[in-house]
Amino acid sequence: MELEQRAQALSTHASTRIEGNPQPLTEVNNILKAIQKNLRASEREVVNYNAALKNLGALLQERTPQFSHKLILDIHQTVMKGLMERHDDWGVAGSAVRFASDV
Repeated sequence: MELEQRAQALSTHASTRIEGNPQPLTEVNNILKAIQKNLRASEREVVNYNAALKNLGALLQERTPQFSHKLILDIHQTVMKGLMERHDDWGVAGSAVRFASDV
């Protein structure tokens, strides 16, 4: 189990780092070990991404998930939780995906 947690932390660090998150791996590990209530946006991004990884892992344990619009929206909602007031700011509203140029 520890190996899996280390792999998730490394994946979380690498993926959020690509998106511009400044947290070093040691800080990502600390954030995931003791999740605080009041998080900065960069910390919230780490927590949310890790939650999405865990959700997908649990889904894979149950069954092979079908790649669908709903799955993408669920992942997006998990990753963006607490980072934006409205998801449609990024073109996602309900179950419809719109491009910024269409708004």
